[in-house]
Amino acid sequence: MGHSMGAIALMEFTKKYSNPDIQKYIDRVILIDISSKPIINKSSFRQTGQMLRDMNGINLNQSIQSIHAEIDKFALTPEIGGLIKSSVVQIKDTEHKWKVNLPVLVEYYPEIGNYSLIDGKMSSKRW
Repeated sequence: MGHSMGAIALMEFTKKYSNPDIQKYIDRVILIDISSKPIINKSSFRQTGQMLRDMNGINLNQSIQSIHAEIDKFALTPEIGGLIKSSVVQIKDTEHKWKVNLPVLVEYYPEIGNYSLIDGKMSSKRW
């Protein structure tokens, strides 16, 4: 089962590993809440990529208040800032980590964001 971006990952997995040796382990594929059209334009796509890079640059070995202040500097809206802030978890007093695998998102964001469904088929030629 894949939801949103996870649904895209699941479609890619089933496409890449479509050989019978792998397929015998897959009974069904369930895709939930995936858009068949681009949900952001080119400009906001770039802004989101920059926010991910900014997130990746935050020193997480400081107080949560300091981390939140850094997030406020680049978050496009207070709502987005709140969402980003909710992705930080505390390990120790001044040691935190991201809930998401941020380095992977930063590295593969251009590829992740370029997928769309065209006539029911995956296409990486969104723009």
